[in-house]
Amino acid sequence: MAYYSPLDSLVTDDPYPYYKALREEQPVYYNEKDDFWALSRYDDVAGALHDPLSFSARKGTVYEDQTLEELPVPMMAFLDPPDHTRMRTMVSGSFVPKAVAGFKVAFGRNFVAQFDRLPGAELDVCQDLLLPWAIENDLELLEIPAESRPLWREWLNACFQRKRGNISFTAAGEEAIGHIMTFLAEEHLPRLYATEGTFLSRLINGSADGDRMSEAEALGFLFLMALAGPEDVARTAGYVLANVSAQPSVVELVRNDEPTRMNAIDETIRRDASTQYMRRTTAWDVDIRDTVIPEGARVLLLFGAANRDPELFSDPDTFDIDRRNSRLAMGFSRGIHSCLGIHVSRLQMVAGLGEFFNRVESAELDLDAAESVHAMNITGFQRLPARLKLR
Repeated sequence: MAYYSPLDSLVTDDPYPYYKALREEQPVYYNEKDDFWALSRYDDVAGALHDPLSFSARKGTVYEDQTLEELPVPMMAFLDPPDHTRMRTMVSGSFVPKAVAGFKVAFGRNFVAQFDRLPGAELDVCQDLLLPWAIENDLELLEIPAESRPLWREWLNACFQRKRGNISFTAAGEEAIGHIMTFLAEEHLPRLYATEGTFLSRLINGSADGDRMSEAEALGFLFLMALAGPEDVARTAGYVLANVSAQPSVVELVRNDEPTRMNAIDETIRRDASTQYMRRTTAWDVDIRDTVIPEGARVLLLFGAANRDPELFSDPDTFDIDRRNSRLAMGFSRGIHSCLGIHVSRLQMVAGLGEFFNRVESAELDLDAAESVHAMNITGFQRLPARLKLR
């Protein structure tokens, strides 16, 4: 009988055989012990994402969320229409490709700076390179002043140091989150309100049809920017390096051709999703494949399973640099909650990985010694030992 639980480390270490069993045997799955439902087929996951009234985000987006009714500030990821529609309308124009293209140079520059700090040819790709680089990009996007960046580096690094067996943040991470929220509320948001002409000042001071973000909404938006993007970028970039380095014939293609590099990123997002699922809560009874999911049920939309559904993706377990429908994957979600930062994330990885392969002839990644992490709905490398051969 099919089985799945995000609380079971044996499952999260390699969820894909479990996903296959779910898709084939119980595509609408109920785990009585842990009290949740799960959808694993692409069409069902996509259908739920495109039905935000039936599948509400208000009670959280990960398994362990019980209620978010007492959030200190409103956050768009946890809003349903019409509140979500209003907020999305105000900010979406700031994240289109043309609006964020100017960050590409900074993302590449940050990668080069971090690469030049590496301890030598032997390193931990995640801890020594990818996480620090993604944090620097986040500080750039958040417009954190230079004098405050050392503290922010400590806080964000604490948030992203996950521990095996702990699906939430560590105690140090929780403490850092408090510091981040206080800084944003007491120092950074007032500064942005008094600033003109920057990316963020235009975003929070702008309006759509005469409507503008409240102070609480702006604070919630900045907080999501601080935490939602950099970890996903670092984990995904680690998977890209693992996939590309395993196929030497692909390395030159990725090095010399940016569109091919983008294909590698999109195919990695499909095959090795750093976001394995999104949680929703049913607003009423929902019938899927002749099975009724009751009102108020916790439902996990399994991106990792949908992204390897053979009904849409041929030979789905294979990393295929030439795959033409990789962008149909759920890595950045779908529907009204599709990730606003999709273009920023892709831009970071295109710029950073371009700089990596400009400097590295080959990378021997020690996957046997690698340490993976599974926290909340995020998965990826926490440690990835490597030996680099420089060009």
